[in-house]
Amino acid sequence: MHFYRDYFSGCLLPWRGARLLLAAPRTWRWALAPLVANIILYAALFAAALWLLSRYEWWHFDWQFWGGCGAWLAENLNAAGKFLRYLVGVPVLAAGGYFTFAAVGQIVAAPFIDGLSEKCEAHLTGRASVADGVPFARSVWLSVASATRMLARQIFWLLLTLPLLLVPVVGHAAWFLLNSYFTGLGWLDAPLSRHNWTYAEKIAAGRARKMALTGFGSMALIIFAVPLTAFLLLPLGVAGATILYVEIGEREGKGIREEGKVES
Repeated sequence: MHFYRDYFSGCLLPWRGARLLLAAPRTWRWALAPLVANIILYAALFAAALWLLSRYEWWHFDWQFWGGCGAWLAENLNAAGKFLRYLVGVPVLAAGGYFTFAAVGQIVAAPFIDGLSEKCEAHLTGRASVADGVPFARSVWLSVASATRMLARQIFWLLLTLPLLLVPVVGHAAWFLLNSYFTGLGWLDAPLSRHNWTYAEKIAAGRARKMALTGFGSMALIIFAVPLTAFLLLPLGVAGATILYVEIGEREGKGIREEGKVES
């Protein structure tokens, strides 16, 4: 029964994160910063990709030597090529942005994410958040390095299990849950990095709370699929992950870290 309870408690984390942000108004400047940074980055990348797409010629026919008929045919084929590059290129760009927005946001907005997590933790515990003696600059570096490593691990497993998508319903559900787990673990990385958890310790934390993280990631992916609300995912994810970190507590956290050290 705890299997389902942990999963659904994880699903509630983004909404609990929203309530936390509303209850702690000073966190909003930190909440908006990663959102704005990520939107600016993706807008610039999307504009640059469209500019490159407009300059790229998939084909170019010049059949003047066939007379008027060849010139007319070449002109229409060239026009069709210009249309097809947008018909194919724009959906590919949109899909790439959808599947990478959250993960990339955790990397490029690491300084803001750490600040937001710190403020959320301070509000939850009622005391200043102490990052285990880790200087802010080092904490940011650990967050960036760890988030990049987590993203690489996620991509590896998703590519490895890609054949599951060939299995109707069951395969899609399994692939979604796997993606959900790594999404939840990616959010939890922020508070763990601030407290100087190693990569092995983070993986141990993921195993200890795998169903809660899977539920957390599932709800995050669902939120991201809804237009407009997707942009709120960064602050909601960080706040929800910080709540989960505080709930793990000192005693359980110490046991998890010991397990991670033994396995590393």
